[in-house]
Amino acid sequence: VKVVHTFHGAHAEKTIIGRAKVFIDSVLKNLTDKLISVSEDECKTSLQIGINKASSTIVIPNGIDHKSIKDEFDKLNRDTCRDIFSLPKEARIWGTLSRLSYQKGIDLFLEFELPEDVLFAIAGDGEEKESLLSKLTEDKKKRIVFLGNIEKPITFLKCLDGYFSSSRWEGLPLSVLEAMSCELPCLLSKVDGHRELSGVG
Repeated sequence: VKVVHTFHGAHAEKTIIGRAKVFIDSVLKNLTDKLISVSEDECKTSLQIGINKASSTIVIPNGIDHKSIKDEFDKLNRDTCRDIFSLPKEARIWGTLSRLSYQKGIDLFLEFELPEDVLFAIAGDGEEKESLLSKLTEDKKKRIVFLGNIEKPITFLKCLDGYFSSSRWEGLPLSVLEAMSCELPCLLSKVDGHRELSGVG
């Protein structure tokens, strides 16, 4: 039986569980016929932490249909899209499409000193939802909106003035690729995958 593995975010967490994952991956790489990285950054990191081997690896970058996304985005009306998500029409809004998990770093984002004239919309769900909601101060509850899972990501992106991602690690994130396809300004944490998309070393 041929075995193929795709990383989608190679990372070495400095926790017991994180070390265990790296150890298991380092053993399993020798039983794997082809190891696929979704970005050059991810490939380099996976080799550095010992969960990949150069002789079996290949880079197949994550990709999207840029033209279709941009065409859909351009046909949408921003006010109508904001009505769909009950977002104020006159506000300056930055947002993210994110699984609410440790990897995505929304807890880090909540610690930031946020500008008072910006509303932040977070679309997505996950195991950290209740924990994140409990960390919201009364002041931040006025400026941060959790929308839960959404069915129309491009409609959500049309609502935004900018896109952010506070991930602790990434492979080559599709949501950021979609935001860039819509020509939204993007504010990204300086991690693998993000660096590759932004051209920052």
